[in-house]
Amino acid sequence: MSANERFLSMSNHQVAQFLGEYVDECRKNKKMLQSVLAHSAGISVPTYRKLVSGEGTLINYITVLREVDRDIRVFSIDIELQQSSLGPCHEPEAIETEESDSEW
Repeated sequence: MSANERFLSMSNHQVAQFLGEYVDECRKNKKMLQSVLAHSAGISVPTYRKLVSGEGTLINYITVLREVDRDIRVFSIDIELQQSSLGPCHEPEAIETEESDSEW
């Protein structure tokens, strides 16, 4: 079964649980406390705990994902849903900029 087929076979609640597990796995990989991530995302710890159990709002998922995994890889349409692992969290890549010779 392909990743897309697995995704489509999941209920909305299962998808929400998957996202919550992904968020919590990323948090753990970055060695962040729940309270630190919740605070930086502007939500309470109880709200964070609801989110990781699949009971969060979309806006809270987005907010927390932006804090914990800034490249939002989880929203890729071809995400690999693995039964044994949620996949690695990636650090954002540095963006190279060209320095201009002109002064501001």
